[in-house]
Amino acid sequence: SDVAGALSSGASAAWENREVVTSAAQKTAEVAYENREVAYQGAQYAYDNRETAAAGAQYAYDNRETVVAGAQVAYDNRETVVEGAQFAYDNRETAAAAGRWAQENPETVRMGVDF
Repeated sequence: SDVAGALSSGASAAWENREVVTSAAQKTAEVAYENREVAYQGAQYAYDNRETAAAGAQYAYDNRETVVAGAQVAYDNRETVVEGAQFAYDNRETAAAAGRWAQENPETVRMGVDF
């Protein structure tokens, strides 16, 4: 099926780029540890909003053909995706600051989402 093909393609891409994937995973773990307090607060937020998360999961399931197409686009553009992951890592301090700001300003974030 399309899902199996996308998963297989993704697994192949991950294997072909295993050094980058491993490096990114290690870097991600380091950043997560450095920002564990923010991660804990994010987990608490996710728990507090679990009904919204469940609705999001249902939406993803209902739109699984689009999700599979998105996975295919990500695979087809995997070099760009890897570059994006590297960019995110290189700018992790900015991302962490943005995450803290979002937590400190939930009303402003909600207004932006609603907009």
